[in-house]
Amino acid sequence: MNPEREPMVERSYHIRLELFKKAFIAFQKRFVYPRNWLLTAVLGAVALVYLDSVTQNPSNYLAMALLVVCAAMIAILWFNPRKIRKNLFDSLQELENDTYHVCFYENSMTISTEDMPSLPTAKEQKAVSTLADDIYAAENPKEEEATAENPVESEESNGFRPLFEGEETAAPQSDKIEPTVIQFHKNVKVIEYSEYFMVYLVKQMFYVVPKEAFNEDELIRLRCIFTDSLGERFHPMKQ
Repeated sequence: MNPEREPMVERSYHIRLELFKKAFIAFQKRFVYPRNWLLTAVLGAVALVYLDSVTQNPSNYLAMALLVVCAAMIAILWFNPRKIRKNLFDSLQELENDTYHVCFYENSMTISTEDMPSLPTAKEQKAVSTLADDIYAAENPKEEEATAENPVESEESNGFRPLFEGEETAAPQSDKIEPTVIQFHKNVKVIEYSEYFMVYLVKQMFYVVPKEAFNEDELIRLRCIFTDSLGERFHPMKQ
């Protein structure tokens, strides 16, 4: 993707916590629960075999143990999605006010977070001192303090003075966090719901793009982008 290319649709938005909860439940129903039902059917069939064996021979402790294992695995299959959902919702309370920026191109999209934490200033960085630094300074005092009359030159300075005295060294800047780029290839699906688009990266993660952030013309353009780029992997909302 050429980063200098103009996006076809561009927008900043927030994701309401209630909207994300709806999206996550819809995600589980569409991509998690079908697998769970299949595994439950298989484990249930196996459990019935062991149940019949235990009924015929109550002293068959191996069959009884395997029956309990099957029942436990079925319980875990349905308990884990609920536990994951609860833990996720509890951790999202502070993220509701984050601002996201999305750009849609012909065959891709980018998503970034605008509310990034600010870096500490040079003065704040200088004020930070750890206990280890204090102990090291106490155990290794400087042999000679530099003064205006008696400057101390380090071995690395080779006798040269700074070119611009009095200037503070600029604090190193961290690399800019690049936006997440999603190419519309075979491992991407987009499902349209009444309130949002779900962009699903198969077996990895999904993104929620709320429709309330776009006007009607932009929504039509988004549907055209998804249809042209994804074909059958775009599932529009049934009217």
